[in-house]
Amino acid sequence: MAETNLYETYPTPDPSTPSSAQNVWSAPSSPHPHRSPFVTGHLPAAREAPLRPGTKGWNKYKVFLDQTLLETSRIFHRRLVVEQEKREKAEKERREREEIEQQKQREEERQRRLAEKEKEKEKEKEKDAMDVDDDGDGDETDPGEEESEIEDLEEVRNINQAIPHTTAAGTQLNGSGQKEEKKPSLASKEALHIILNNFEQCVDLLYRTSTPAIMIPYLLSLTADLNDYLSGYHPDIPPTLRLLDKIDQCFHSLHEKGQLSLTDKVRLKSIIQRVQLHVVSLEEQWEEEGGLEVEDEKEAGLRQQQDMDFEERKREDAEGDQKMDDDTQKKDQDDDENYDEVEWDVEAARVFRRTFRDVGEGLKEGLDNSHAPATMGGFAEERCGVNLAI
Repeated sequence: MAETNLYETYPTPDPSTPSSAQNVWSAPSSPHPHRSPFVTGHLPAAREAPLRPGTKGWNKYKVFLDQTLLETSRIFHRRLVVEQEKREKAEKERREREEIEQQKQREEERQRRLAEKEKEKEKEKEKDAMDVDDDGDGDETDPGEEESEIEDLEEVRNINQAIPHTTAAGTQLNGSGQKEEKKPSLASKEALHIILNNFEQCVDLLYRTSTPAIMIPYLLSLTADLNDYLSGYHPDIPPTLRLLDKIDQCFHSLHEKGQLSLTDKVRLKSIIQRVQLHVVSLEEQWEEEGGLEVEDEKEAGLRQQQDMDFEERKREDAEGDQKMDDDTQKKDQDDDENYDEVEWDVEAARVFRRTFRDVGEGLKEGLDNSHAPATMGGFAEERCGVNLAI
């Protein structure tokens, strides 16, 4: 059967004629009323019978419909993607604008607060100036106060330079940078004397400042560092006790002047307990290794001088401490008279005896703690088997 053109098979309706426009699909002359005469494209040729599955030309018609549907779906999909991208872009721009606005608001708020602080500072300065003028002083600042502040800053600078030198010397001498732990040898006694001398110079420098705000934190730090460094040297009890006694006198003086806060007392008590336990352990090791018998003549002479200084310091402390009771003064005097036969285990256990007593009483009063110790640490009494009541 020859293929024919659709426009030849179906009559073209006349839009100007209402009847033909209304009856074009139901005209009796149209053999295929279900087909539209306005369809364009490569359609199968007109047939006398409608296309059905299995009939001739159905496969081509189905392929055409599938391609048309596929292309239509692609068009709609592209439109949806483009619209989604536009919406996302618009949302991103909106968020960026909001973020920029928020940053501007935060910056304005920060500038406003800074301006308010500057105004408050200016008002305070004006108020201070008015107060000074009301007192009759023409100068707003006292030259003496400025000089004292400069001296304090200079002292702090000197201390900050001395303490790192001391700790660095201790690290270098005891070999703490090595991973392997080596037992201290007799040769390290000279290194111990050097590090003790450095610590003593720092303590003297702190004591000369006479400024509690400077003395207390540095003394606490130096005491803790000294306790850590002692384990890296051959134990030598007399000079160690002499330095610890000097630190004890500094803390005792600060407590007598009421300069130690409750926080300082709590921290100081913890450090003292660690030092006491460590010194007792070092004293036992020192006694096992022979004590004073391992010294040569040169070291013996140096030790004698140090012992004399230690004896003189103890006597000065016994004379200057008016608040100690009669029994304690008598005990200290007996110790001074029999200094040549010193029981070093007892002396080691009495490290920081003044400060520990002061701190114990202060904590008992401040915290209302009935268990606050009134004697030297219990661990020292148990270790040495002596009564250390002050």
